[in-house]
Amino acid sequence: MQGADGEKALAELVSGGLEVEHLVTKDAMMISPRDLGELIVFELCDAADQQFGELWREVLSHSISPATPSFSLSCYAAPGWQDDLMGGHFYTDVDCTPQSYHEAWQVWPGLAKPGKHMEFLSNLGTIARVCKGASEEPFELPPIFNGCSETLPAEAELEARDLYWGVICNSNLVPGSPQAAEALETLARVSELNPFIGEPHVVRAQLLLAAGDIEGGRAAAEEGLRIICMWGTVWDKRLPWEAWIAWARVIAQMAESGKTWPANSWETINLGLVKQ
Repeated sequence: MQGADGEKALAELVSGGLEVEHLVTKDAMMISPRDLGELIVFELCDAADQQFGELWREVLSHSISPATPSFSLSCYAAPGWQDDLMGGHFYTDVDCTPQSYHEAWQVWPGLAKPGKHMEFLSNLGTIARVCKGASEEPFELPPIFNGCSETLPAEAELEARDLYWGVICNSNLVPGSPQAAEALETLARVSELNPFIGEPHVVRAQLLLAAGDIEGGRAAAEEGLRIICMWGTVWDKRLPWEAWIAWARVIAQMAESGKTWPANSWETINLGLVKQ
């Protein structure tokens, strides 16, 4: 589905409901635009909550084999567990029988590099919005993707994800160093390319506080917190939603109190400590 013409065609298709086959009885049944839209929203939320990790076919596209001695999964490629299981065909494998590319032995949970699924989710949001417009019965759309009114180009998603991961894999972001300054610029670019994820804002907030930019750190932390709260799940699933929320709040509270980032590691470990 592309552009206004695609949305118009979809609206015409679902306006009177869709006739589908019952999965168990095989009888024909009608699904109303509202039911279809709510099912799409359910699928969107389910996929957002579960998906993580780079598609295995992205690794293959670089013509690099895991058998190559110099091959490293640490930062170059972190295949997602679901995509490993399906040999990179997670969104296209609709047959419940084993396929030649299935790798059911893949060890959970993989390396948890953020996946490439946001374009897919944004398209589901558009479909749900079109279904709502064709329905006589209103239903709620999630606030993500600006109320499901925007889509994310695949190229922008991939570039943003890879730029973000490059910063995450850099362990030499010493405040005041050229690497730290470059990381701040990179993270700002990430948020321009993909404004629908909050984690880059949170990472940038920490780096800004470490650089002495208290107001910039506060604004970045609050924006990251707003987006992550909106989703109810996280894009970077190395840690759970609650951990990202807590970390963003700690950074925002530090900035609000006028504090910059600690120079003492024990102080960093004790961030968020509740004192009696």
